[in-house]
Order: sequence, then structure tokens, then C-alpha cells
Amino acid sequence: MDNKFNNIKKVIAGGCSFTAGSELADESWDRNHKGICYELSHTAWPNLLQQKMFTNATVDNTAVPGADYGSIVRRIIYQTRRQLKIHKPEDIVVVVMWTSILRREYPSIYPTGRKIKTHEDRFLTSLPSDGDGKTKGYSNAMLYMRRQMWASEHLTRTNVEFYARRDTHDNHVYYPLQQLEYLTNWLENHNIKYFFTSAFNDIQPELLNQDNIFLQDMVGRLNLPNNIHTEDSLGFYDWATKFKYEKGKESEHPLEQAHNDWADLFSKWILTKCK
Repeated sequence: MDNKFNNIKKVIAGGCSFTAGSELADESWDRNHKGICYELSHTAWPNLLQQKMFTNATVDNTAVPGADYGSIVRRIIYQTRRQLKIHKPEDIVVVVMWTSILRREYPSIYPTGRKIKTHEDRFLTSLPSDGDGKTKGYSNAMLYMRRQMWASEHLTRTNVEFYARRDTHDNHVYYPLQQLEYLTNWLENHNIKYFFTSAFNDIQPELLNQDNIFLQDMVGRLNLPNNIHTEDSLGFYDWATKFKYEKGKESEHPLEQAHNDWADLFSKWILTKCK
């Protein structure tokens, strides 16, 4: 699309299932992992963005279903460090689709109790249903299984406190903002280009008028409205829902056409940042 990106050799993508490509037609867990990259799909928005904008690059998609902000940052930094041994900083670009602010990652204290295929299997991610039981889409059997898991990890009370008893916007958003700022500073200190988008709109609208001085300071430093791509303040999932894009039947992930159109919109936004 634009020759200013002809030098880019590696696109490193981060996110959750919306970036990994869950429910896309070519989704497969049978491909060989490339380090921490699952290679779940080759038709998700990062691959389409690469084809549109970074035509001389290959994609390392570090996204994993269920990822929270911290796991996205951890995986991006890990993979970027590996690529810096091969490529110059100016030959790398990082693209991230941030996930829900309601997820939290924990390292497992009992990984041997589960099947460990990769390093990532040593980490667990909580969801609201693990604390308040309100998340849709889980059967009673699945909810029971997850609660048993949290009990074995001694995290039942932690999840209840977070999701049911301390259900405030400040509590939800401080950690994601902290992680976002950490990654931003790390990439800038390593002279690596980055562009952010979002799966949801839960981190944008409510943040601009907060009484919490810590959030005010962080939002001011991050300049969120200008540095995270959305469409009419909507993230990928909310936008796909509004415009009635086809979704998967299992977990309502937007399908191929939505990924293609979002990659188009994201690429146009990226160009506005590079003038």
C-alpha cells in the first residue's frame, strides 16, 4: 500500500482469540508451533494487514485465546527480543489488538496436573464467571470445572474479590493501563514501531473523566484516543456486532469478512499516523 514500509521484515502481532483467528475456516491446533507462536490461523487480521501494508515481511502471531493484557505484553516482548537477534529495530513492527480489561493472568502453581504442551500451558487466565458466575457461553459443567481448577490453585477468593466484591471500573482498568504503558515504553526504548487497535471499547470512553489521579496521569501519558485505533469508538468485536458481520457459532468470533474489512480500516488509520 505504501513504500514507506518496504523495509519491514517482521510483523509481530499480539492479542487474544480475535487476533489468533479463532473460528476462522483455516483454524487448526495441529500446526507445529513456532516457539510461542501457535499458528492457529493464517487468515486473521494480522496476516491480512501484512499483505496490505508490510508486503516484504513475515508474521509472528503471538496471540493466544484467552490472553489478558499482561500475557499479551509478556509474549510480545519475548518474541521481539528473539527477532532483535536477527533484525534491526527499524525492520520490525509490532501490532496489537488489546483484549478485554476483565481478564487476569496467573502462573499456575500446579502445572503438572494438566497437559503441558507449551510454555503457555503454565499460565491461567480468569474470566468474570470465575468470580461472579455471570459470563454467558459456559455450561454448568464448564463452570464447575473452572471453579475446581481455581480452588486447586488457591485463587477462589482472589477471583471472587475481584469480580464480585470489587467490581469497579478503577479496579478493572488500572492493571491493563499499566501493562499498556509498560509495552509502549519498552518498544519506544528499543526504537520499534508499533500500532495498537482494540477488540472491545471497554478501555476508551470512561477513562477521559476519572477522579482517580493515578488513572488521569496514566491516560494523559498514553494519549489513548489517538494511540488506539477504533471505529466510532468501537473495537473489532463491537464494530462487527453493530454492522452485523457473520460470526462463529461456538463463541461468536467475527469471521473472514470482518477480519478483512478491519485490516483495511486499521491500515488506513496507520497511514494517518505516519504522515
